[in-house]
Amino acid sequence: MVQKQYPRKGAQVKVTFEIPANGGQAVAVLGDFNNWQPDALPMKLRKKDGVFSASTTLEAGQTYQFRYLVDGQQWITEPEADGVAMSPFGEPNAVLQL
Repeated sequence: MVQKQYPRKGAQVKVTFEIPANGGQAVAVLGDFNNWQPDALPMKLRKKDGVFSASTTLEAGQTYQFRYLVDGQQWITEPEADGVAMSPFGEPNAVLQL
């Protein structure tokens, strides 16, 4: 799930990414907003509900592509994203429109 918090003023949007752990030990959000770097936006596990979560601030009025990387091996595309775009590798990236 992706939640967006738009401020009353300003050009920045707080975006919170959440994904169920489903047995995963480590999850990160990789996207064009962080140069697809695996250590740029690691997610923290909330033990109370078994959900990984991470937040970041992004520029409003932009479109971004991202995916989740689980345990450094498995890619997951956010099913509730604003859309989907094919990556150069033929895999679906989630699209986030702010």
